[in-house]
Amino acid sequence: MLDTSISPDVLHSRSSLLFWAIICVAARRDEEDVTFLATLTPCLKTLLWATIAAPPHSLHTIQAILLCCVWPFPTSSMSTDVSFLLVSIAKSAAMHIGIHRPEALQDFSRVKCKLNPHELREAVKVWAGCYIAAERYGSLGSIHDIN
Repeated sequence: MLDTSISPDVLHSRSSLLFWAIICVAARRDEEDVTFLATLTPCLKTLLWATIAAPPHSLHTIQAILLCCVWPFPTSSMSTDVSFLLVSIAKSAAMHIGIHRPEALQDFSRVKCKLNPHELREAVKVWAGCYIAAERYGSLGSIHDIN
């Protein structure tokens, strides 16, 4: 779902939220400093909610939200896990900017626009990420509904 050809510096300049979401995912495997993730999480949550509160959202913002869904924040219970909410926000934000229908992108924008082949591939990957995350949490929700 992520464009690996973008350098960390360029990524940070384009989206500090996505940059720090990637760092938090990577921090889960940091065996030298086991407190690193716990230290970063509150800062990332603050940045995440501030970014969500200021639409319109970019592909990078949606990617960051999806990373936070797929690798959720450490929590002590399901009742405090915000992944269900975040996946809905990501999917809604993606639809708001029109990546669920990239061939009709201009219908979702005030300016006339058309995606080049690279941008189209990126949009499709992000929409697929939304779909996969939504299905993951949708099926978990239905399991809990049965019990």
